[in-house]
Amino acid sequence: MQVKQIQHGQTVRSLQDGVHRGQKGRVEADGSAGDFPFGYEAYYLDPDWQSQLGRRGPKPKKGVRVCEAEAEWVRRVFAWFVTDGRSIGWIARELTRLKVPKGRRSSAAGWHTQQVHRLLSNQKYIGIWAWGRTTTVRDSSGRKKQVSVPAGQEVSGPSGS
Repeated sequence: MQVKQIQHGQTVRSLQDGVHRGQKGRVEADGSAGDFPFGYEAYYLDPDWQSQLGRRGPKPKKGVRVCEAEAEWVRRVFAWFVTDGRSIGWIARELTRLKVPKGRRSSAAGWHTQQVHRLLSNQKYIGIWAWGRTTTVRDSSGRKKQVSVPAGQEVSGPSGS
């Protein structure tokens, strides 16, 4: 049993290293590793992407670009907060009242103050696209937590333009 556990641990670490290496390569090539905030969207770089999905081999590469429909709301939130001096609570209530969609990962309706705070404090909106600042570590019972990586190991990502 212990031999199997050791083999399993080595397989998981090897798979983790391979996935991380692939994502890092995509980010360094100014691509998308799937991590982009509200106001941005992923798109296939190759116009022939549909035929590539149906065959074996690597997935078609994606880039990140501004999603104008969402970006207009991001601009409005920043204007409300910076120019008009509105509170984060007011902004959350206003976005909920106007039924503004929250993006692709949202499951619950309405905006919460924490979501607005994250939007306003996200460095990607000022052009800083660092990737790999944290890594997920598991303890012996399988619980996960995110920890910071050593300084200098994060990667600059796409410009988001």
